[in-house]
Amino acid sequence: MSAEQVTMIIEKNRGKFSRKDIQLLRQQEKLIRFDSFGSVDAMALGVILARLCAEYPEQLAIVVTRESDQTVIFQYVMDEKKQRNLNFAAAKRNAVLASGHSSLLALAEACEGNIPEALLKEDADIIPVGGAFPVFVNGVHAATIAVSGLHEGKDHEIIVRALEEYLDIDLPEYNGYLV
Repeated sequence: MSAEQVTMIIEKNRGKFSRKDIQLLRQQEKLIRFDSFGSVDAMALGVILARLCAEYPEQLAIVVTRESDQTVIFQYVMDEKKQRNLNFAAAKRNAVLASGHSSLLALAEACEGNIPEALLKEDADIIPVGGAFPVFVNGVHAATIAVSGLHEGKDHEIIVRALEEYLDIDLPEYNGYLV
């Protein structure tokens, strides 16, 4: 997407996120922390995501990238999904890299006027919508989980549900606007 298209996404969604929505998204990120994260963790999360997907009417493409060397350490594309979904997942990951936050929080904050310059890079393929989430290990962005395929913003929801299950934690439920 061009910077102009990203700006259009931001403008289209301006005013749809409340301050409470942004606080809850920030709180989710704050509570989701790992002491370590590797390929085994990525595979376990991928399996949880694939299992949870059965509760939704659509299928997923799932990509987990280790950020230290930008290596995909888990990828699964369900039968109905295509390269297009992997491209969307990658563009959502780029929103995480540009903002340092989940792609949904990146959009919510951008709608409030806090737009990281990297989100509007002309040569970047970035889509600031729900579906990518950073994995932090001791304060370092170690990996990014990105999914594509669910409708109505449920991509963010399913990642949070999988992380909640994997880490065996209860997170504040986000009932705000999803895109």
